[in-house]
Amino acid sequence: MGSNTKDTVWPDHPVPDSVEKLIDRFFSLLDTQDSNVGNILTDEIFASDGRGQLGGHVFAGTEEICKSRDNAWAALNARKHVLRVYSSKADASDLLFIAIVAMDLKNGEHVEGIEYIILI
Repeated sequence: MGSNTKDTVWPDHPVPDSVEKLIDRFFSLLDTQDSNVGNILTDEIFASDGRGQLGGHVFAGTEEICKSRDNAWAALNARKHVLRVYSSKADASDLLFIAIVAMDLKNGEHVEGIEYIILI
């Protein structure tokens, strides 16, 4: 398990290692200030017709997802996600995440406890 998901609460039945690694990579990318994150998301995480809602905006397809992180850090210095993962199927093909994010803002404030849900 990667460092980004070390505090994640996983379902009682095992989640395949490849799925855990993909989840860790996804949230690691979201918490990274690299200008290439949008390209990496399209190459490693999303299908070419993938769709995501990130930061309150909906992005669909490779081009939009690639640009989805362009302004992600405009007001932030740091971001960290903590996850709880649920699945009713043993093969983990129906994952539901409850994520809590903590953020250090550029204005010096620290905000945490913002929850959101992801369904895969």
